[in-house]
This record gives sequence, C-alpha cells and structure tokens, in this order.
Amino acid sequence: MKLHHLKPAEGATKDRTRVGRGRAGTRGKTAGRGTKGWGARHNPKPGFEGGQMPLQRRVPKLKGFTNPNRVEFAVVNVGRLAEVFEGLERQFAPLAQRRSLRLQGQTRQQQAKPGQHPTPQTAPQSHH
Repeated sequence: MKLHHLKPAEGATKDRTRVGRGRAGTRGKTAGRGTKGWGARHNPKPGFEGGQMPLQRRVPKLKGFTNPNRVEFAVVNVGRLAEVFEGLERQFAPLAQRRSLRLQGQTRQQQAKPGQHPTPQTAPQSHH
C-alpha cells in the first residue's frame, strides 16, 4: 500500500457548501454572511476575531508565558514501582486466591444477581 492508495473513511468528508445560488436556497442572497458590515463586504484578515483581542496579541511576546492549563507530572521510577508492587503482591496473595475461588463458585459466599434470592449453601440448622 502506498500513500496514493489511502482515502478517507466512509462518511469522514463532506462536500463543500455552494453558496450564493439564488433566493430559494438556504445559502442564497447574503450566503451566510449576514447583512452589511466588514464581514459581508470583505475577506476578513486571518486571525481576526470580530473585535475580540486576537490570540496572537493576548499571548505575551517574549520569554514565553505560564500556561494556566498546565498539567504537572510526577517522575516515577519504574524499578521502585516494581519493588512496591512485589511487596503488595505477597501481602495480598491470600486475598487474590480467595477471590479467584469465589469467582469460580467454590466458596460459600456467592453473590446473588439482581432480582434473585441468594441460595443458602450450608445445611439448614435446626432450632431447639
């Protein structure tokens, strides 16, 4: 397969809107540009945000800036993680074994499904 064999997935592309095709059409007459004003008469400058201070001017010019949405990551040593989890593994091994037995249905403590009554697994005790 080569680059010229690739094509967008089905439904990923839309035909461009043909504007200014008569009064009856959705995009006729003003063709979605509104009435009068700069936007109706001219091609607006790239980066123009309708009078709002453009991004290019909002961001500081030199020395970078502090991103308010910055996500700080903690450095974690993978070897240290392995040590910790190895210890935990030994600590919780009996629990894990019990859980796997329960999932196989080999223990007394079985979960009842919604709308179902739990079935007693032990013999009924006689009351004196």
